[in-house]
Amino acid sequence: IADSVADEDYLGDKDWAVELYKKAEGLAEDYSDYNSIAESVADEDYLGDKDWAIELYKKSDNLAEDIYEHSNLAVSIYGCLEDKDWARDLFKKAEDIGSDDMFGFMTLADAIISRLEDKDWAVEIYKRSIAKAENPTHYKYLAQSIARDAFLGDKKWARELYDKALESDGSFDDFQELCMDYLDDKKYDRDSILDEEYFEKAFEKALGLKSSADEYDINSFADSLKEAGETDKLEKLKEPLNIEIGITHNIEINGDSIFRCSFDIDFNYYEEQTGDESSERFEFDYDFKKGVIVNYNYNNAELDCVRIPYEDEAEISSCWYLGQGGDYMIDD
Repeated sequence: IADSVADEDYLGDKDWAVELYKKAEGLAEDYSDYNSIAESVADEDYLGDKDWAIELYKKSDNLAEDIYEHSNLAVSIYGCLEDKDWARDLFKKAEDIGSDDMFGFMTLADAIISRLEDKDWAVEIYKRSIAKAENPTHYKYLAQSIARDAFLGDKKWARELYDKALESDGSFDDFQELCMDYLDDKKYDRDSILDEEYFEKAFEKALGLKSSADEYDINSFADSLKEAGETDKLEKLKEPLNIEIGITHNIEINGDSIFRCSFDIDFNYYEEQTGDESSERFEFDYDFKKGVIVNYNYNNAELDCVRIPYEDEAEISSCWYLGQGGDYMIDD
């Protein structure tokens, strides 16, 4: 409200706005509250009161706790007060606090280079972020930051990180995202640090993890491949798994013998084995005529710990579900 009251394009009542900002200051509780008020009172479109903003920023500084809060505060102070030294001190505090994951250091490095234009310092922070990267998506995000012309613009280092992404353990979604980076560059005719060979390797990685992917993710990737004209890869992605089980039954609806099957998971057993909560159900598509699983969705569960509750566990009611096109059978 105070912003609108102060803005010359609205009420332009500076005195009333000051009263409202003071009320807001009295209600402020954390770093974010003080930071937000400081940005407003420093803004020339509202009050343009830099001295008051400095006092508010000091209160915000005293309440900032983690790497993100100190980094965000530094960015705000640099933007509103153009105080490069204070911003540098806050960035240093953020670095000293550190981060448990790669995102904190990456965010800090991005901010340092975009505000202070200190590439040498940013490189050191990026290295700390890389040391905490754990999966393909982490390396991909780092590569994208480092490759940006507005940051380091280091395409060679970025490609090395993309290669690390390809070598890392990951999920279907991780590797299909690497494929999408290549396809998006191609679609929008952007200079890409990825090439056809990289795309082939990333696709094969994704394909190898198809059995553990959600059906939605597979279909979404398939749509992207179709749009990109990658028909050969689309056909490979759409090929059924055909995991042979050998159990056959003469059941079909409208000539179709493939049914969506699922069963309730023994969640007590799963939690005992993994320490985590399980999904409620395991789903798979089964061709009863051929006796093969053509696809399954394990909902990111650890498959070795997925089982049906034992019959003597009376407190757990387990159900099998069999469905197709709206028709289904339930077997307790």
